[in-house]
Amino acid sequence: MDLTNDNITEKFDFRYYIRLCRRYWYWFVISVVLCGGIGVFYALSTVPVYQVVANILISDEAAARPMP
Repeated sequence: MDLTNDNITEKFDFRYYIRLCRRYWYWFVISVVLCGGIGVFYALSTVPVYQVVANILISDEAAARPMP
């Protein structure tokens, strides 16, 4: 048995997949609406968590005065 791909001349049939997508267009619409609704529900129902980072600079009065 020859397992090489020398004899295979299949081409990607783009028109077939376009027809298949057009045939089941409503599944695309349903999935976009459903996933969008789930995303909006998730974004509105979760508690936002923010990370706060701060630096404080404490200056010394002696260091702030110019030297004579």
